[in-house]
Amino acid sequence: MPPLGIQVRALDGGGTQVTVTGDLDAHTVRDMERSFDEIAATRPPRLLVDLTGLHYLSSAGALCLLTSCRAMQEQGTRVVLVRPPCPIYEILDLLGITQLLSFAATPEEARAALQERTSPGR
Repeated sequence: MPPLGIQVRALDGGGTQVTVTGDLDAHTVRDMERSFDEIAATRPPRLLVDLTGLHYLSSAGALCLLTSCRAMQEQGTRVVLVRPPCPIYEILDLLGITQLLSFAATPEEARAALQERTSPGR
C-alpha cells in the first residue's frame, strides 16, 4: 500500500497546485482534508489538483475530493482536477463526480483551462 503523498506548490500567475500520490482512503483522508483546509484558508484564485499519481481511492477519499473542491469553488476558487488513472477515474465517473467537477487530461491542459477561465472578460 503506497503511503499518501501530498505536495503543495504555487502556480505561476497565482493559485495553487496540489499533487496527490499513493492511496487516498479512510486511513489517509484526514491528511488530505487538512491540506485542503490549509489551502482554502489562503483563498487561492485557482487550484489544480493533480491526481495522476493516485493508486487507490476509497469512497471516503472520493467524498473528500468532492466536498473539498466544491467548498473551494463556493469561495470563488477555480478548480480543475487532472484525471487519475483510468480505474480510479471510472469510479469517480460512476459516482457522478466527473459531472460535478472539472477534469483535464494532463497537468498542462488543466493549467491552460485555469488560465482561460481567469482571463479578463470571461
